[in-house]
Amino acid sequence: MKKVLASALIVCCFVAFIISIASCEKKPKTQAEILKDIETVIELFYENKDLGAENDFSKTVDENTLERLAGRLAAYRDAIAPHKFSKENYNLELVLIETSEFDKQIEYKFQIIATYNYEDSPEIDVTVSDEVAVLYDNRKDKITGMSFLSSWTDIDR
Repeated sequence: MKKVLASALIVCCFVAFIISIASCEKKPKTQAEILKDIETVIELFYENKDLGAENDFSKTVDENTLERLAGRLAAYRDAIAPHKFSKENYNLELVLIETSEFDKQIEYKFQIIATYNYEDSPEIDVTVSDEVAVLYDNRKDKITGMSFLSSWTDIDR
């Protein structure tokens, strides 16, 4: 009888262990959560680019893409540094243009519209538009690519 009880206890412990592991598994993100993460990364990147911020988005972007973004950002800053443009009334609008899904990856294309004034010329309204394609890998739960379809990003380090 003791062997039967011991065996039953072992089976119960094993089942409880399996159930606890299954409940700890990370749930896949919803499309809305993925889209929000991507929009946040784009906004943070543009704040870094346009306003000189130092936002960190490494938790959402893979290492290779981070390195490419850092190189493009440095090239952009080098190009505008001599002009020392300070911006005010900065606003960024993201418009989702297209979504394509293949395998376990999703590509999102956005139009990015930045509006602002230069501190030295507040009477002049500036509007700049870019198009950005972002590749998100569901398996990695990260952005694995970010392409800018505007001329300033042709500069690469």
